[in-house]
Amino acid sequence: MTGISSLGPSLVASGDLEPGDTVEVPYSLLLDGGLRAGQYPASLTVSYLDSDGIPRSLVESVTLSVRGIVDFTLINDDGVSVTAGEVNNFEADLLLIGTESVQFVEIEVVDDTVFKTVSGSSEYLGAVDPDSPIPFDLNFKVVDGTEPGEYTLDLRVTYKDDLNQDTEDTVELSVYVGEPSSEPQTTQGSSGGFWGWLRRLLGLG
Repeated sequence: MTGISSLGPSLVASGDLEPGDTVEVPYSLLLDGGLRAGQYPASLTVSYLDSDGIPRSLVESVTLSVRGIVDFTLINDDGVSVTAGEVNNFEADLLLIGTESVQFVEIEVVDDTVFKTVSGSSEYLGAVDPDSPIPFDLNFKVVDGTEPGEYTLDLRVTYKDDLNQDTEDTVELSVYVGEPSSEPQTTQGSSGGFWGWLRRLLGLG
């Protein structure tokens, strides 16, 4: 079979069998790295001696299911610094490390005790090919009162695999929650400085 070869003997002895017995026969196979995901037909020949000692054989059809490699990771994700109680935005690139393209890809923030979803917490990316980074940006909120420190934000990636089944993966983003800003807000009085003088000159106060 093209692209598939055996790593061990193709002939395996299972020993004597009584009616109703079952036996497991393992085979180690090597798949070519360029083999596409899919269903590959194969045949298995069973040779044996019947109860009268007469050699017999039968051929069974089997199907080898070859699955693609799909693994997501983030690039250009140097981490995010945020403040508790605020809605924050970040940008990164989603990279598919694998052998097969996937369809209907969507990425979204996962709610937990620290991070909450808001408007813009998910984005539809469509079809994604291996080694083709896809840029995205998401919003999330840090729960008010969260202690300063480093946390992990989980991002759920959902897609349809090579069997057209709904599948999901999780990638992680490092988020540092800083101290709330304690700088006082300064305001300019209406009667102070140059602007106050100008307002009085124009009769505005």
